[in-house]
Amino acid sequence: MESNDLTRRGALLGLAWLFACATSRKKAVTPMSDDRLKTYEQYLSAWSAITDDERAERLRGCLSPNVVFYNPTQTQRGLAGVGGQCAAFQKRTPGGSFVVEEMLAFETHGIVRWRLLDAQGKPGAFDRYGFDYGYDVVEFNAEGRIESILMFVHTKGARLT
Repeated sequence: MESNDLTRRGALLGLAWLFACATSRKKAVTPMSDDRLKTYEQYLSAWSAITDDERAERLRGCLSPNVVFYNPTQTQRGLAGVGGQCAAFQKRTPGGSFVVEEMLAFETHGIVRWRLLDAQGKPGAFDRYGFDYGYDVVEFNAEGRIESILMFVHTKGARLT
């Protein structure tokens, strides 16, 4: 089965899980107690204003060497591709970072809602950056590293009709 099929299947599974959790009173993940959350937070920290060497080290610790990152602008493959995307973000948004707002996890998949923070640690303004929050559907491999990331970014007027 191709990676695209696995990612689509993971996204559908994740969306079904999100719907199921929305109708349940149980939490899917206890914050800071789940290794998947810690792994994802390490990944998000690589988007921060850090050196390229530190970024590469963080990404090696949380991503599969064969990671595939599907984002609205282009697909990146491998650690170098994702690291380049993180570095480009810092050039466009100096000092910007991201924080996890919520993670729902099921076996080897997760849905994460994240928020953009500006250089002062305040929520990023949509009018300034063009986005303010989004979702990632992530798939973890047997070693607990992120194998794929499917990114959805909140943009104004992005509604299904």
